[in-house]
This record gives sequence, structure tokens and C-alpha cells, in this order.
Amino acid sequence: MASTSVEHRDSALEQQPLLRHQRKVRLPALNLQHWQSHPFKGDQWSVRTTKEATAQFLSSKAGHYSVLTLVSLDVLSMIADFVLNLFKCEQGRKGSDWDLALEILGSIALVFSCLFMLELIASVWAFGWKYFNSWFHCFDAFIVIAGFITDVALRGIIEEVASLIVVMRLWRVIKIIEEISLGAQEQNEKLNEMLEECKKENEMLKKEISELRGAQSGTSSCADHLFSIVKRDLYTINLDHTFASFNPSFYKIYEMVVVKRFRSVWGVESGDSFKNWISWFPDLKNQGYAGVEIDITDLDAERLRQLRQILDDVGLETTVLIHTAWAGYVGARPKDLTPDIHLDIYRQNLERAKILKPVKINAQSGGDYWSLDDSVSFYQKTVEIDMELGLTGLVTHIHARIGTTQSSQCPEPEDKIFNDEREFFERFWLRVVQARSQDSDIITFVPEYGSHGEVADSEGRRLQKLFEDSF
Repeated sequence: MASTSVEHRDSALEQQPLLRHQRKVRLPALNLQHWQSHPFKGDQWSVRTTKEATAQFLSSKAGHYSVLTLVSLDVLSMIADFVLNLFKCEQGRKGSDWDLALEILGSIALVFSCLFMLELIASVWAFGWKYFNSWFHCFDAFIVIAGFITDVALRGIIEEVASLIVVMRLWRVIKIIEEISLGAQEQNEKLNEMLEECKKENEMLKKEISELRGAQSGTSSCADHLFSIVKRDLYTINLDHTFASFNPSFYKIYEMVVVKRFRSVWGVESGDSFKNWISWFPDLKNQGYAGVEIDITDLDAERLRQLRQILDDVGLETTVLIHTAWAGYVGARPKDLTPDIHLDIYRQNLERAKILKPVKINAQSGGDYWSLDDSVSFYQKTVEIDMELGLTGLVTHIHARIGTTQSSQCPEPEDKIFNDEREFFERFWLRVVQARSQDSDIITFVPEYGSHGEVADSEGRRLQKLFEDSF
């Protein structure tokens, strides 16, 4: 079957003529109706749009600068023509080169006249007859037409005289400068309007800020009141031995924590009527100390009032150090002092301390030889006395003194020999600062190094930066 099929196909091919008839290819008919009903739709030319574009160009800076350039070149060609004629007359030179140069300058002048004429026609066409509402435009049109007639129709001496008309076209430069100044004036007016709007907005913002500050002040007062109530409740909870269940985040006040550095007066004698301290306190203020820590053991009420006045004059605050026994560790240690006796001394010292209006009161009280029950009872009763005298508060005060394994006071805290001791105390103090910053907006500390004032001052500056950078 396959071979039969092939043979039949081959015989059919042999019977076909060698030259085949060309098949007529039908081209699609040209639909004239289509072309007539759907002409080419491009951007149609419009007289109106052209006039608007011309007016926009003539009023733009580009148009003004173009005219200014043409005027400048026209004047330069006129000056060149005048100079060549003058030089030719004075030197008495003649020749085809001079005549050719003058002829070229004349042709250039004619070109400029034609361009100015075209510019005038374009202006009248774009702006209409209202273009001549300006006296300057009328004067400019007269100069253009007169110059064009001079260059085209006149020759010789009359041409030289009439060419002076071209000089008058320099008035156009004044017009351009005037228009630029008007544009600048309009821009200044817009800027003045914007300035007035900014002033109004500024006044509104000041008013809003003032209102917000008033609202914030009221909120802060409420927060302070709430904080005092919560702190009072904190002491009550502490007395009930349920302090561990108290949540500090309940009374956290979100304010900027301030670290205040105080200088201990330990080792510096006050002198008669505090004369030594009076000369010393301003220097402490200049060093950045917020106040001083004062042991009031030997100060009566009158001297405390005098000292408070001295501190006010300098602008220093104070923290107070009190003892219920063995003040300054002078002499033998007192014995047989019951907790009740210590409590009486504690109350008396607090009442005297209030005269100085202290920021903090550091009470070295009690006895380490008491039993646990006596110690707890004493502490609970001191809290009650604090509340009675209105001196409740959290402990946010640090006595910053580095000790070593060999002594209670490090002589050179920044010496690498004491790196381990310094790092230990710094880690501990930073934990205290960061923990207390959650419930207090002021943290005070004293770099306590006794009579070693230089060490206290250098350590105070270093530790204050360390504490402040930890927030």
C-alpha cells in the first residue's frame, strides 16, 4: 500500500506542466470610505494655542533675555559701524576691505531691524491691540518701525542720522529691568504673606504649648500627690511584712532621673561663724556639686538657721547626717542604750535636721549588738516617727566610697592595682541606681573620702558621669 501510494503521487507530478499558471493574489480593496470617515487624527494646529504659546514666550524670562541679547548685539554692531567710519575718515584710508566690512555691518543692522519688526508683529498678534495700552510699548513700536524704515529705505547721511534711533532702543533694557524688579516685588509680597501666616501659626503654637504646659503642671501635681500616697502605703505594707508582694511598677513615675552630687564636709573645719565654709562653698558650687552633707551633731537650732541662710546665698542644697549614739566615733562606745533611748534621740535629731530643709537624711542609728527582735522593732518605730514628722521617702542615696581588702577606704580608686575593687563597687552602685531610678526622679550620692578632698572631687565627677550614662 505504501509503494502504490508513492507511485501514484509521482505519476501525478509528472503529468503537471513545467510552467505553472500563476495564482492571482487578491489584494485587499482600498476602503476609501474608511479613509474619508476616519482621517488621520494628530495634534491639530490651532491659531489660538499658537497665540497663547507666543504670548507666554514673549512674557517669559527667556523672551526678555532674547530681546535683551538682540538689542545688545544691535548696539554693538552700530558702535562698530560708527568706529569704522570714524577711523576711515580720519586716516583717509580707502579700499574694498573697508567697504566690505561696512557693508557687512549694514546687512547685520538690517537683519536686526527685521527681527525687531517680527518681534513687534508677534507681540501685536499675540496680545492684540491692548498691547499699546502701555506708553512704553507705543514708544518701542515707534523706534522699531522708524529703525526698520531707516535701514530699508534710507542711505547716506540721512541713514547715519536716523541710525541714532536705534540707540533709543536701549530703553527696552530699562523695561526688562523694570519687569524683573516687578517680578521680584511680587515674589517679596508672596514671601511677606507666607511670613505673616508663619507668625500666626507661631502664635497659635505658643498658645497651644502654654495650654499643654498648664495641663502638664496639673497632671504633675496630681502625680506627685498620688506618688506621696503610694509611698505612704508602701511603708504601711512594709510594716505588715508584705513588702515582697508589692509591685513597684504601680507607682513608677516616668520622669527624667536627676543625679545630684553632694560633698561631705567631713575633715573641713567650719571655723568661727562658718567662715571657712563660707569661702569654700562657692568653689563647690562651681565644681558642679548640688549641695553638701553636714553632720549636725554639734549644731544647735540657731546655728542651723544661720547655716541654712549661708547655703541659700550660695545656692546649695544639703543632706544631713545624724547619729543616735557614738557620734563621730569619739571616745568609748556607749553601752546600755535601749532601743527606746535611741528612738528619743532619733526624733530629736530629725526635728533639728528639718531646720536645714535637707534633701535626704542619713541616720546612723541603732546598735549592732541588739537582738533581731529589738532591731526590727526599732526600725518599724523609726518609720512611724518619719511619717509623723512628714519625712517619709525611699532610700535613693549612696555613700560612694571604695573599700579594699586591706582598708575601708581606697587611697587611689583609679589606680589599676584596685581594678577589682573598683569594678565590684561600680557594679553594685549601678544596680542600685538603675533600680532606684524606677521609683524616684532624684538620686543623690556622696563621694566620701574624708580629708582627701582631691580624691572626693575626682571620684565625684567620674561617678556622676557613670551613673548618668547608665540610664
